[in-house]
Amino acid sequence: MWYLGQVKYCKMSEMTLSICNGVFNIGQLAAVGMIAKVVRKKSPDFALIFAGIGLCFCPVIMILVPHLPLAYRGVTFIVLMTVLNAPQCAVALCTVQILLNAAPEKNRSL
Repeated sequence: MWYLGQVKYCKMSEMTLSICNGVFNIGQLAAVGMIAKVVRKKSPDFALIFAGIGLCFCPVIMILVPHLPLAYRGVTFIVLMTVLNAPQCAVALCTVQILLNAAPEKNRSL
């Protein structure tokens, strides 16, 4: 579905999609430190909610970008989606920490 939206409605090419994936991954890698600080200061639950809110706005960007002029669609999509996808690294990081908090001390090594 994302592929169809990016290619058909945003008029992105295969090269632009490859750049998107690379930039998204770099954004997530850069956000790991920020998410770790939020987890230490608040809790893994708070960071996971923060990541979920960011990911909820991704479909909104997919809806809005096709209404922009064609010259700005690719760059706007990459920038906005990088910002909104950056907290996605919290999903993997916080899920493990939440599961460890729920597990009894005796069975944590399992």
